[in-house]
Amino acid sequence: MSLVPAGGRVRGELVLHPVSLAGLAVLLVNDHVLKAAAPGFVTGKLSDVAGMTFFPFLLLAARDVLLRRPPTVWSAWTAATVTAVTFAAGKLADPVRDLYATVVGWLRYPADALLTGADSPAPVVIHPDATDVLAVVACAAVTVVVRRVSSTRDVVVNRGVATAHAPTHVPCTQATELCAVATPPGDQRCDGAPGPTRGRPADTVGGTPWDTSPRPTARRSSTRTGVRDARSS
Repeated sequence: MSLVPAGGRVRGELVLHPVSLAGLAVLLVNDHVLKAAAPGFVTGKLSDVAGMTFFPFLLLAARDVLLRRPPTVWSAWTAATVTAVTFAAGKLADPVRDLYATVVGWLRYPADALLTGADSPAPVVIHPDATDVLAVVACAAVTVVVRRVSSTRDVVVNRGVATAHAPTHVPCTQATELCAVATPPGDQRCDGAPGPTRGRPADTVGGTPWDTSPRPTARRSSTRTGVRDARSS
């Protein structure tokens, strides 16, 4: 199964978005460093907010890889809702809390093994607190990101379609000779420069000079007048 679809988009790439990575980084640093250094209200809520920011991105990335469906605004709202409901249930219901602690422990195991050398997954410790449910507001971040990413992708696609269907114009440097034949003296040439005007030196366009020299009309008229005068005399 290829992770690169025909459009060049990498499947599951949404989990690598800066907002997602920031949430994951804050979650890991807070749980492994800040809580031990400064336990309290702030570090306790910070993990909840960071987790609610990161997990919807993880759900959308898994959906993208397994079902081969790119993230949409609707799927982003679905992932945010599932994450929020699961988190709230884990905070308010004991059976769900135990299951939630086990699942999160398995998801965190690679990071725990890398940072602390954990030998096996361990359930996370969850302190029941109804005020933690307020952290579910952070789940909305994924919907904002997906909306912006989708809008940017649509703009790029529309520009590509417009470019593909744009009429092809002959460059002016290639049409100079044609322009020299079709453009009379005094008009604009293809390159925007003024064409040769009468009374000025002949200009060369494409190797063919325009004949702009004045015609000897007056000279012919004076010659004919002299011949008539000679005949009359």
